[in-house]
Amino acid sequence: LDNEQYSHVKATILNSDPLPPLRRAFNHVLREEARFATDKEKGYRKSELGIAFYSSSGSRHKGRE
Repeated sequence: LDNEQYSHVKATILNSDPLPPLRRAFNHVLREEARFATDKEKGYRKSELGIAFYSSSGSRHKGRE
């Protein structure tokens, strides 16, 4: 786990006493990957909503200028 975004997962696993079984550690990494994917998708949705909002609000004011 050299990637900086996994530093929290790495620390959690390595600070466990005793170390968790490999299956549990791997599942922890998989959960983090799923969370990263969800956060990334939410970011795309927010930017799409912002673009849609900007487009719709801009079209309302075209006739008033």
